[in-house]
Amino acid sequence: FLYSSATYKDCFFGLLHGLQHGAGLLVMTGAPGTGKTFLLHSLLQQLDAHTHVAFLVNSSLNSLEILQYVAKKLRLDIPGQSKAQLLIHLRDFLFTHATINEKVVLIVDEAQNLSVEVLEDLRLLTNIESTEKKLIHIMLVGQLPLEATLKCPELIQLRQRVGRIYRLLPLNDDETKAY
Repeated sequence: FLYSSATYKDCFFGLLHGLQHGAGLLVMTGAPGTGKTFLLHSLLQQLDAHTHVAFLVNSSLNSLEILQYVAKKLRLDIPGQSKAQLLIHLRDFLFTHATINEKVVLIVDEAQNLSVEVLEDLRLLTNIESTEKKLIHIMLVGQLPLEATLKCPELIQLRQRVGRIYRLLPLNDDETKAY
């Protein structure tokens, strides 16, 4: 059952707009139980067939494991699976699909569990771009501690790449009554 509160609508349409218009990195935070994952599943239903999505729900992986997961979800057949091989094949995949106007989205749920090092490696993926547009769109979704992590001095370059940060708030009294 979906109840579209004001902040739910803001987050939903903001994230959808960001994906449709090429924002490279989007962030959504919220307290536990506010509906972040439900919103993501609703958002996925709005994406067209020209959008390839790797939805990562296990945020305790390291950078190599995340690349392996993304490659598997995008159905990339990569022999050996070294980090360099994964990046080369992912880059080729991104350029190929960009030429036919298809988008690639990586959604990381529970992103508050990611280390600073993994977040920096995800930022480096946003360096894969053409002269016209970002070739991969990354959405980091997590609980409120993600906001504090993103403020770390080591992540200044990541913060500069964030197109928008949304916060999903709990229902207020009036919204609870309407629900």
